[in-house]
Amino acid sequence: MPTARVNGVSLYYEEAGRGAPLLLIHAFPVGMRMWAPQVAFFARHFRVISYDCRGFGRSEAPTAPTAYSQTLSVADAHGLLTQLGAQPAAVCGLSMGGNIALNLALAHPESVRALIPCDTGAGSEDPDGFRARCAEYAEAARHGMEAFFQAALGWAVFAGFAERGAREAAQLREFILAQPPHGIGLTALHALATRPPIYALRERLAALRVPTLVVYGEHDEACVQTSGFMARTIPGARLWMVPGASHFVNLDAPEPFNETLLAFLREPGRYPIPLPGRERGEADAELDLRTEVCPYTFLKSKLALEPLAPGQLLRVVVGNETSAADVPRSLTGAGHVVLGVEQVGATLWAITVRKGT
Repeated sequence: MPTARVNGVSLYYEEAGRGAPLLLIHAFPVGMRMWAPQVAFFARHFRVISYDCRGFGRSEAPTAPTAYSQTLSVADAHGLLTQLGAQPAAVCGLSMGGNIALNLALAHPESVRALIPCDTGAGSEDPDGFRARCAEYAEAARHGMEAFFQAALGWAVFAGFAERGAREAAQLREFILAQPPHGIGLTALHALATRPPIYALRERLAALRVPTLVVYGEHDEACVQTSGFMARTIPGARLWMVPGASHFVNLDAPEPFNETLLAFLREPGRYPIPLPGRERGEADAELDLRTEVCPYTFLKSKLALEPLAPGQLLRVVVGNETSAADVPRSLTGAGHVVLGVEQVGATLWAITVRKGT
């Protein structure tokens, strides 16, 4: 069983694939198994590292309250990357894991080549209410993980996933029951309840220079505002709302999730532009290029709302709702000039558009 001794605890981790490292950090109250659809997909492209945070799954779960804090969680992620010689890494985290990933990038930007915080920042609008909810988490865990699961069905952030169907409810139950009750309770009280709200990180986020894709589910009300805030505050960050998804976007929509993240990770902040008369791969430094990732239905409104000058270029990764043949026809009719359409996934296209007047 692969473990790494990091900051005084043994962390269970797994690796799959080869290439540039990609670290996946799981949500509360589940473990690394939530990333199974992503590990299978991304191992074809990257060296994928997933692990159980302290207090979860097969990692050590100390009994001392002082062994839990967000600072320690961030130090664990950094220590694991260091031990595995996996820096800099692309880092993707969801919920609790997104907070860890975000603060890892803030504390150790040299260790993070790309950042993907998913459904991150729950509780930031009402810190006192969130601390009270964390106390509820701990009290439920005190009665065992079956009792915790039953309670979770009444907490919107988890219930949204379970209510999608019997399979999802069973999956959530399986994930939750694999966790040690005391680890869940201590994490809730001493790592989650004590972490700063996302809005308190404004100055540090504005100084971050790591390519960032912020992801959230359309129906994850707890993370809508914080996701928009992060995308507006982190320079150059992109924002992707996953249509129809709950808090667990990676499980609700694994195919578009995987393909969109792959398009982002292949070359963060940059895509080749197939301009007429120009060989693929030639330098395009003179072009003022914006890169976004969004569903196709948002593309025309984005072009209308973007503060771009007429003639400026916008690079957009779209898909899942159209075909490549429809894209030039639709945008040309709106007065924009399509310079290139490149398929970057099974249902994703990267489109270069020159904004019309």
